[in-house]
Amino acid sequence: MVDPGLLIASGAACGSLLGTAVAAASMVRQDRRAARAAGLDSLWRMIDLWDSPPMQSYRVAAAERLLRVPRVFDEHTETVLNFFELLGYLLRTGTLTEDDVWTNFAQWAVAWWYACEFDIKATRGLDSTVYEEYAALVECMRRYELERRPGVTLAQTVPSPDTWDDFLRREARVRALAVVAPGAGFRQVADS
Repeated sequence: MVDPGLLIASGAACGSLLGTAVAAASMVRQDRRAARAAGLDSLWRMIDLWDSPPMQSYRVAAAERLLRVPRVFDEHTETVLNFFELLGYLLRTGTLTEDDVWTNFAQWAVAWWYACEFDIKATRGLDSTVYEEYAALVECMRRYELERRPGVTLAQTVPSPDTWDDFLRREARVRALAVVAPGAGFRQVADS
């Protein structure tokens, strides 16, 4: 005959283990939710920074400069490229997901990279750590594009040189966003 005290103790131990497992699973889910919330907060901050009047001014100045004097970096161009370096870091560390970055920034990240590729490669030739996060970001976005768009080849994810000037002309016309009214959202200020 089995000792009833032993049965009770075994049942209590099993219940305790089950409770611990449930609590651990709950903590893991809670940690994932907290990490995703932090990632979304970072995403909104990056969107706000990209659309901010100061960054738009840098984008306009960099684009205008590159249209006038191709292959010449200045502080405006470096500021734009450094934005993407930070974005690449946030992607690599898992703060942002590939989908977050692809959906919100891929078109600009890839286009700015190729519009400045000659200078970026020259700079990276002197120090391979310069723009290493940005380089990884661009490669990741190109590969993610293949996943999202069946039938597209890796070569098709590289903008052609004849589209760079069109891209830079569009960037040179970027205007600050203005709030129409509380709760009404944003609108693009008309180009002059």
